[in-house]
Amino acid sequence: MFLFQTLLPKLSNISISTWLYFSKSNAKYHLGDLNHTIEKIIDNYTKLNKTEIWTEDGINSTLRQIKYCNENGFFSTKEDKDRVCNSLIYHLRNIENILENNYREHKINFFVSSVGIGTNSFILEFLDQKIGYLNFNIMNLIATSNEKFTQEILEMRRSIIGKSINISGQSDLTRRNFFKAMKNSAKELLN
Repeated sequence: MFLFQTLLPKLSNISISTWLYFSKSNAKYHLGDLNHTIEKIIDNYTKLNKTEIWTEDGINSTLRQIKYCNENGFFSTKEDKDRVCNSLIYHLRNIENILENNYREHKINFFVSSVGIGTNSFILEFLDQKIGYLNFNIMNLIATSNEKFTQEILEMRRSIIGKSINISGQSDLTRRNFFKAMKNSAKELLN
């Protein structure tokens, strides 16, 4: 879900604000926090060749986080919460459009898996070097170039991809249904 997090700075802000809340008291989420850093991450990420595997669990986790933040006063106003939800819906539409029409330009292979992956790991391959990353909370990653670990991530990724559906420029019905369900779930938070 890295593509999603980077395309939605407001959501990245809320993820970071949630983490900060557990680190120190009285943290409030304000739109605009950290936008410059997130924009730099987005700019660099869009230049990379990438493969992403999404499940419904990923978006449901995001929606639960927004709901939790709303119920616990993280948003300064209802309008801030609604802006995050509307931005979420807007970016889901944009990602769906990218996958339908411009996936080559965005250098992405995008897969949908019906099986929960259970971990947010990724691998960076550059020239002949591989670095494996394991996300263990919102802000922290463990990174290693250990060959055995990176090979395990690659093998797991190949296995999951083999059991997933590529929706980059194909599988129109699957893509539409997947994004429709996510957008409908996000719209429920507007009420």
